[in-house]
Amino acid sequence: MEAQSDSHDISDFEVIDFPSFSEYSEGDKTPPVSENDAFNRLPDLRISSIEDGHPPWQGHRDKLVGLVDMGSNGIRFSISDLSVGMARILPPVLVYRSSISLYDSQFDSETGEQIPIPVKTIDAVCDALQRFMVICKDIGVPEKYIYLVATEATRLAKNSSELLHAIKSATGKEVELIEKEQEGQIGALGIASGFVTMEGLVMDLGGGSTQITWIISRQGHIRTSTKGSFSFPYGAAALTKRLDDIKKGKSTQDADHAVDELRKEMIKNFADAYRRLEIPQVMVEEAQREGGFRIYLSGGGFRGWGYLLLYLNQSQGQHYPISIINGYTVGREQFEDTKTIVRESCDLPV
Repeated sequence: MEAQSDSHDISDFEVIDFPSFSEYSEGDKTPPVSENDAFNRLPDLRISSIEDGHPPWQGHRDKLVGLVDMGSNGIRFSISDLSVGMARILPPVLVYRSSISLYDSQFDSETGEQIPIPVKTIDAVCDALQRFMVICKDIGVPEKYIYLVATEATRLAKNSSELLHAIKSATGKEVELIEKEQEGQIGALGIASGFVTMEGLVMDLGGGSTQITWIISRQGHIRTSTKGSFSFPYGAAALTKRLDDIKKGKSTQDADHAVDELRKEMIKNFADAYRRLEIPQVMVEEAQREGGFRIYLSGGGFRGWGYLLLYLNQSQGQHYPISIINGYTVGREQFEDTKTIVRESCDLPV
């Protein structure tokens, strides 16, 4: 829910109301002061004068890390505090997102053919990265602790080298291309940072690709597949485009058949990945007893689905008490009931 305000002045600071002269009675022993005088008597709260840990990164800027994740459907920027006692949960100092889609920009809107990333998109990416570099400098993140990483869309771009060179020229930083086998493993480690213990499969649904692996995390000790993760071109944006392509120009019957064939392909690939991941036998046996694996989901596609499920649960009497997506759990039957969820979501207020 968005907060609404009659004012266009948006501030991160609390507004302090001072009493007006008319609010003092004649019996008050303390003489009234003007609002300016009252404000001047407040403690100096400038960042440069604070030495007690507020803001949270004050006093240990050498432990700040800046990270840019150049995904397929957007670019995420974050600064985290890795000070002793905080590194386990990776507390964010700053998090924001740019909606630049490196995936969509690579396909001609008329023909659907893949094209090089347009110059205007490359310029927009560089502008966004330069802004982040300025923010990092202002907050005090050491430049050597600023990292830029990219995934599927950048890897597969026809002019990937041109994009990387432009970023290097604009920021002075190299972009690290994360191999698709590493993506799911890194995502699993990120999920583990939010739980005390966890055991199950991990899936990450991005814009261009989907990864799957397994993880066991107990008392700070983490195990994942020695194979890393398996990646498929089934990201939210990529799959949407493929569905549109295979149905285009076909009759309803032929389009349905094409979708069925795609479904069979996906089932085959995921079943093959399941066999090759070498899941520990103890996990397999527990899944057999419990009726299936626990699956930890991450990525924008799953997160969006999770928010919808969370809202529907809260608005239809189940009253899940925390409106936070991290850790939200839903049963398999409800998660897979896409027709009911889509039907109910059509009635949601826009």
